[in-house]
Amino acid sequence: MALFSPLSFAITDEEGTAGMQFNFSNPGARSLSMAGAFVALADDATAAYANPAGLTQLSRREFSAEGRYYDYSTPHLSDGRLPTDGSFMDVLSYGTSESSSSGAAFLSMVFPFEQATLAIYRHEVMDFNTQFAFETEGVNPAAFKSDIDLKDVSYGVSAGVALGERLRLGAGLVWHEFSIDSETVRDTNFGTASIQTQKGKDSGLGYILGMRYLITDDLSVGAVYRRSPRLRYQARSLSLDPVSQGPEPIEVMRKHSDFDIPDVWGVGVSYRFNEALTVNLDINRVLYSQLTRNITSAFDSTTASDALLSTLKLSDGTEIRLGGEYVFVDLPVPLSIRAGVWRDPEHIIHYHGDDPSSIESRIFSASTGDQTHYTFGMGLAFEQFSIDFGADLSKYYDTYSLAAVARF
Repeated sequence: MALFSPLSFAITDEEGTAGMQFNFSNPGARSLSMAGAFVALADDATAAYANPAGLTQLSRREFSAEGRYYDYSTPHLSDGRLPTDGSFMDVLSYGTSESSSSGAAFLSMVFPFEQATLAIYRHEVMDFNTQFAFETEGVNPAAFKSDIDLKDVSYGVSAGVALGERLRLGAGLVWHEFSIDSETVRDTNFGTASIQTQKGKDSGLGYILGMRYLITDDLSVGAVYRRSPRLRYQARSLSLDPVSQGPEPIEVMRKHSDFDIPDVWGVGVSYRFNEALTVNLDINRVLYSQLTRNITSAFDSTTASDALLSTLKLSDGTEIRLGGEYVFVDLPVPLSIRAGVWRDPEHIIHYHGDDPSSIESRIFSASTGDQTHYTFGMGLAFEQFSIDFGADLSKYYDTYSLAAVARF
């Protein structure tokens, strides 16, 4: 493989890449139902990922398990009519493909010690798949279909320590197991085809740093930084022409590409108004632009040109998350009601060039816009066991979560 490509590039400019969606919400049904605003509160086992400094609040051993179901719609170019002048102007239309996934989103074990609290966990950071297709009409009609499956599962160990009465610090190491399997096929009415693939598995080490400070007994602030690794896979381009080449596709290009999971900065504040009501506010900065650094062409065997690098962009995004929890403490089994809202900035790769007829302009033209997510949930807390449900609903991305915690 090194003979084919001594260099490595970022994700490519084919349709599967254009359809990628990401959601970096904190794990846990409780956190999810409060809009993921959890950096300053971080008072359960999911603090191992959300903010390790919060682990110091846990005084008993805990085992936590969460299952999630994702239901999402992916906008994409769905139809194009090719006028006789060869232009795509004003003849593009868009659709959405419906996909879903489910699985064990988070598993953890927490061990409190005299000087520190330790947690080990498994977290499903990304689980995304989609398929879509469209056909063109007019001169030289063609059709394409794209299929992508993207997954990142992390395994981590985190620790939190108390420094004095007010300050809490935490840190963790995270091992990522990444896989990508994407294939885009273009067919023409002449029986020829062009095929682009992105396939591979890789692993790498990241880390988490966290801080929590108690301004008063009821008011706390927190901060977290999550650094994720850059992971490698293989991009290939193949050509199939049964008349001149035979029935097997011929490899035109092969190169290494990188997938740089975005880093996240987060700050938060949590205020407990009384024994029953707590409100949290988080502001997160997600460095999505890392995904499009050194982007390369899936159609060209040469290094990506400066023009291509400058036209396909994914901007960093700022998430604002507001959520709260009300606990009916006088019930025999305390019942918690939770709700929240957060703003998810658009993070689909877009074309920012000056040529509306270019292939990049056509492929990367679908849009979701910024999305507003509404969340809600509830939980029951027994003496040694609790169970929580949460939901996060938006126009293109819905998440449902069920989690349980055992304390002993």
